[in-house]
Amino acid sequence: MLPDVADAVAQRMREEPGVGRVESSARTGSLVIEYEPRVIQLPRVVDLLVRTGGLHGLEVDVGAERPQREAPGVGIREIMDAWDRFVAKVSDGRIDLRTGVPATLLAFGAGVVLFGRRRMPEWYDFVFWSFVTFVNLNPSKTSWLVGDRGQRAGA
Repeated sequence: MLPDVADAVAQRMREEPGVGRVESSARTGSLVIEYEPRVIQLPRVVDLLVRTGGLHGLEVDVGAERPQREAPGVGIREIMDAWDRFVAKVSDGRIDLRTGVPATLLAFGAGVVLFGRRRMPEWYDFVFWSFVTFVNLNPSKTSWLVGDRGQRAGA
């Protein structure tokens, strides 16, 4: 960017609400713009840059849809769902992962107690993991600790 154009763009950007510091460099022909994204968003900053700098021929992606990224964990959930269906199919619907995982952890814990294996994890770790996994995979419709209004039951 030419130094006089960069200065003009920097001056215009400083007038915009939400823009903090703006520095232009004649040596590199660049601008550094610090802005508050809650006040002014990036598309507006880029649009001002293009219009004020006379950068005709450049188009800001107005109205273009951004590619939707898959939510984190969706792939893992799909794999676990397929595994859950497989376990249910093999067991004729008697077992699924919501009961199979905690039951397996409980069995490992019982095995440690019965056979005396004394390596980490200890038997109570398996029992604890079994309980926590079961509770997390099988949430109750109503909580036994909290009433309908968020108050402790009986309080």
